[in-house]
Amino acid sequence: MKGPTRRSTRAADRAFLQIKGFWPPPGYLGRSPATGETKISHWALLLWLFVVWCVWAVAATLQVGLTNIRDPLPNGQRRGMSVLPVIPLYPVVLWGIALLIDSVRSPWGTRGIFCIHLLFAVVLAVSIVRDAVRLARARKSSH
Repeated sequence: MKGPTRRSTRAADRAFLQIKGFWPPPGYLGRSPATGETKISHWALLLWLFVVWCVWAVAATLQVGLTNIRDPLPNGQRRGMSVLPVIPLYPVVLWGIALLIDSVRSPWGTRGIFCIHLLFAVVLAVSIVRDAVRLARARKSSH
């Protein structure tokens, strides 16, 4: 025989029961209560694009550092890299393209740009790890 179920007295558990049907809110990373489909917020997409392009900046900087060690320039000069035109421009333009596609085909613009950048982020993560290992080896062998 089972005993009576005990109600939780924790405030967090009570709050979760109150918002159970309302979280995540519509348009957030989750399911839309109206249609039941997964939807990505336009603002979350813009944030994701900026994060991925910042990861690109890290990968590109590592690549430049590796090139400086492997193929040095004369007179101790070093190559550099600027992210200025890329970082604010590419994410905003791609976000605009996603919004434009969404105006015609509702979730497919944000989904497409999100998925492309998800793959891009995976490739960048592999590139960062690979270049960091190569850079450490190159620095060790140059000393």
